[in-house]
Amino acid sequence: MVHNSYRAGGDVVFDPKPAYLAARTLATLFAGFRFERRERIGSDDEYVLIFRKADAVRIAAWTTDSRARRVVIPSGLGTYTTTTHTGATGAVLNAGKDGIAITLTNSPIYLMRDPH
Repeated sequence: MVHNSYRAGGDVVFDPKPAYLAARTLATLFAGFRFERRERIGSDDEYVLIFRKADAVRIAAWTTDSRARRVVIPSGLGTYTTTTHTGATGAVLNAGKDGIAITLTNSPIYLMRDPH
């Protein structure tokens, strides 16, 4: 899960591979959350998984299609912060009355809604 080149004396002696970053991001963002349901939004190729911990909601979304797809994920009104599968902070999205408009790719994107 790390590249082989060793950097003695560095803050990080090995560079993490994307698989490590993806596993760390998933484990960190969804710690303590329970799977609630798969939201059907159209094609069977589109995955929108809803997780909950008390009033906090996390969404994992992606498509298995090789082409990106613009979709609307039904959700409660509010502000959602996005995080890429490797942990980079993405856009802040405001859900409208129909939900969250977002482009899905074959790399998962995570959406977080703060209960406050």
